[in-house]
Amino acid sequence: MAALSMLEEYHISPTNGFLPAEPPLERLPKRYERWERICSDLPTLIQSGQITNAVDELPLCSTEWLNSEPEWRRAYVLLGFIANAYLWGPEKPANRLPASLSIPFLAVSEHLGIPPVPTFAAQNLWNIQFLDPTQPMHDPANISALVSFTGAPDESWFFAVPAAIEARGAPMISLALAAFEAASSRNAERVIDCLNQISEHLEGCTHILPRMYERNNPSFFYNRIRPFLLGTQVPLELSDGVYYEEENGEGRNRQYKGPTAAESSLWHFVDIALGVSHDDEFLLEMRQYMPGPHRQFLAHVAKIANIREYVTSHPQEIGLYAAFNKCLECLVAFRNKHVQMVSRYIVVPSRASSKASGNNNKTVVSNSAAKGTGGTAPVEFLKQIRDETLESRVRG
Repeated sequence: MAALSMLEEYHISPTNGFLPAEPPLERLPKRYERWERICSDLPTLIQSGQITNAVDELPLCSTEWLNSEPEWRRAYVLLGFIANAYLWGPEKPANRLPASLSIPFLAVSEHLGIPPVPTFAAQNLWNIQFLDPTQPMHDPANISALVSFTGAPDESWFFAVPAAIEARGAPMISLALAAFEAASSRNAERVIDCLNQISEHLEGCTHILPRMYERNNPSFFYNRIRPFLLGTQVPLELSDGVYYEEENGEGRNRQYKGPTAAESSLWHFVDIALGVSHDDEFLLEMRQYMPGPHRQFLAHVAKIANIREYVTSHPQEIGLYAAFNKCLECLVAFRNKHVQMVSRYIVVPSRASSKASGNNNKTVVSNSAAKGTGGTAPVEFLKQIRDETLESRVRG
């Protein structure tokens, strides 16, 4: 049985959840100043068309001087943003990452146990700063992005809201682990208490989600931000993936999904803890895009999760049924909000873009414009996940 003291082994904070225990590092040592400089100038380099030259002129910098996990994470954030700016900044997408970028990116990714491509962790967990440490971490207005493609407030807000949700949902991890222990010791009262508290945190997450509308314009997101959130396996443009140069002039093509909320370990954890099953290989694939320790934690939790089994084996405990189903209802409510949001930010702008005549921007990526950055048809996918959650309710 996993104890709370074991969370650090999986790089999980009892208070912050999958967010780092300490605020993400804001700058690497001077040896990596060239990476930092490009990222601080990223919006200008993209807009001026100078991003290609800036990256091509980068010297190869070894990762041997990275001395701590915060430094490795910061390097991963910088290299991921630079890579996608290099690929998707020019009018014609690049299909090759130069050795000065790809070699350290591959090394950093291997250390962290995560693919060499921008991910949810890179953008929403390790790329944020809290503006006022005395204010709640789960307030998006207290969160700002450290690196962005556009430099616009809309993009910073796009990264801030999921981070706030991660902070708001963090206590669910300890509560679920406590519920596992209570179920093992047949303490129904404690299981009910944990489930009721989990419901409260789920409701809190649901209240944060619509705040995305406050400062992130759907049209700006779709036309200015989303083009940089693509992976390396987009149909037509990069049908063979992207060639990552390696040592000694070697290398190979690699295909990866783009960053997506489906890579959030928090929501995979909630499903596992509550025994919600999804008939979708995509979700299992998304675990490969999580930091290695987080992925290992989910595998461990899958072996010890026992809440649903305990609830269904005690039909006489009406309070258990009610508390468990309340959790699922709250999870369904969150996913309903998510469906609405994706429709507003992807489906509606996609239709408007396809109808516009003479549209020459880069947001329409082949015929997959209405797909999510992970490559799915987002509304249909999220509705399926929501419906499967609803079907997981227990019946007396």
